[in-house]
Amino acid sequence: MKEGDKQPLRLKELLEQEEFGLRLVTRDEGLLDREIVGAHAVDAPHPSRWLDEGWVHLSSGMSLRSEADERALARELVDCQVAALGFTVNLYFEQVPSALVDEANELGLPIFAVPLDVEFKKIIAFIAESRLSREMFTLRRAFSIQRYLTEALQTTEPEGVLVERLAGVLQGSVVVLDATGQAIASRGGLSARRVREEVWKRPAELQRFAMDGWAVVSTPVDVDGELVSWMVVGTHNKRVFDRLAKNVVEVAANLLAVIGMSHRASVAEERAMKGALLQELLGGAFTEPELARMQRRLATYGFAEAGMRHGAIVRPLRDEEDVLSRLERELERIAVARRAPTLMLRQDGQLVILIEVSGDVKGELLQIRRELDPEGIGTVIGHGRVVDGSTSVADSVKDAHLALAARTVDADPVVGVDDLDLVGLSLGLEGIDSLVSRADMLLAPLDESDHLMETLTSYFETGLDVSKTAKRLQLHPNSVRYRLGQVEDMLGVRLSRPSGISNLYLALQLRQLGGPELRDRVTRSRPANAPR
Repeated sequence: MKEGDKQPLRLKELLEQEEFGLRLVTRDEGLLDREIVGAHAVDAPHPSRWLDEGWVHLSSGMSLRSEADERALARELVDCQVAALGFTVNLYFEQVPSALVDEANELGLPIFAVPLDVEFKKIIAFIAESRLSREMFTLRRAFSIQRYLTEALQTTEPEGVLVERLAGVLQGSVVVLDATGQAIASRGGLSARRVREEVWKRPAELQRFAMDGWAVVSTPVDVDGELVSWMVVGTHNKRVFDRLAKNVVEVAANLLAVIGMSHRASVAEERAMKGALLQELLGGAFTEPELARMQRRLATYGFAEAGMRHGAIVRPLRDEEDVLSRLERELERIAVARRAPTLMLRQDGQLVILIEVSGDVKGELLQIRRELDPEGIGTVIGHGRVVDGSTSVADSVKDAHLALAARTVDADPVVGVDDLDLVGLSLGLEGIDSLVSRADMLLAPLDESDHLMETLTSYFETGLDVSKTAKRLQLHPNSVRYRLGQVEDMLGVRLSRPSGISNLYLALQLRQLGGPELRDRVTRSRPANAPR
């Protein structure tokens, strides 16, 4: 047998070495198949302090003073899971003490007698040399496994192939969880639910634990410092687990991270290409040949030639970069899961999208919004008309802008052009730039009085209800009335007249359409030092 092919050293192989003349004195020969990891000679009390699982304890019995000591030694060695006890005879004891042998037979501890002329160091050296051969075998095996797993990166489905190969190498089961704990790949009998329960209650680092009869190793997978998934491996083969599992799982986790980085790069590239296409579609009218070319490009992203496409705006209510990034990633994930072809780009702190739906657009967008924002507090969506021969993508997105601009605080979180009233529809007329300019002139006196602008905006958003406005702004109703009186005086408009109400309502809506700076000026939070 070649050195690299040697099997792990077994107890029976040690006893078969004629040069040592070792002799088994316990009854159970079935224990001779035990693997030996190492050997140590200790004659001090409580030798388990220097021993570990799978080791052979070599002793002359010098510390044994009574049968109680002998039985206690057997129990201690069994507790620390030594492979066997080698006991020198004809030194302090002519034979292995009977109480020690009886207790060992009862507990399943192999004991062999060591002739007086056999030095412990020779036994230790023999085991160490055999162990070295095994370590070389393990090392070579580890390199072979690493190469085998790395080849998975060259396949068309690297993640699935990696998981399948890892399960085969470790003769066990593999589960990959995403950062939220959902199983994204698995092979074998490990329960993904139980794996999540066990992994989630432990620190985010490599862990070894037992679960439902499985020996398990779990490790986090990081990409650019962000935890993206968990690699979890379980096996019933304890020898494989002890010798290979930890190192192999770490290698597999690193490969999974490489796959993750590659996937992230390809997603970013596709996202940029989709955004560029949407930007072109927002550019305006196209000739027939140009439309045909656009349709071919849309088809590469799953859009059907006669599909129902709508422009939409996804607007986070919190103006934070990380919120928009999270919405973008989640929307991509949801669109893929729902098989809804989607183009997307960032614009003025919100997401402009073109989405193809198979049914009621508002119903589908409500479902998507629920997945995007389960708590229902951070996102609103506006959508436009279906894109067809008379309505361009730019028209549909403009509809979405108008729908959001006309939306009141207590309205549905998803609004469409069909929800617009006559005033809202009038905002979509051509020549809106001049109307925005007129609205800005009307509201300009309030630009230096944020608290009055906030009061006026809240008054309209709460349906001209003074009590609701007061509650929203944490003011007394009389304070709200006083502020509204100031607004009337500064603008020369009476809120008791239909013309005054319609003019101010229209002005506020037009300002929201005037761009992010004007919109922010209308909707910004009241400063801490604003008068009440």
